[in-house]
Amino acid sequence: VKDAERYLGVPYKYAGNTRAGMDCSGLVTKVFEENNIKLPRQSSQQAAKGSSISVSSVMPGDLLFFATSGGRKVSHVGIVSKIENNGDIKFVHSSTSKGVITSSINETYWKNAFLFARTIL
Repeated sequence: VKDAERYLGVPYKYAGNTRAGMDCSGLVTKVFEENNIKLPRQSSQQAAKGSSISVSSVMPGDLLFFATSGGRKVSHVGIVSKIENNGDIKFVHSSTSKGVITSSINETYWKNAFLFARTIL
């Protein structure tokens, strides 16, 4: 999680995975690579790795998958960064409009787009 948070503020760049710019799956690939875990480059392929877990049992470092284009197709991924005392789940991800930021799964947009969670660690 600390490695992911080091990228906060990095601008969004489609297919990017450097400090110059990164997309959501690029952020995930880079952070896990820095921790000696190799993941596929695309969020839809990352969604097939690890083990499925319920959102109520996520821990920091787990992945959250979203359908941001409507439907049920994975198009976005974030890394769980913190679980608040009230159960709110915060995650680090690269947003097309704001770059790498922390968001809450309770925000209406993310709540509506949420598909499932997976643990890689």
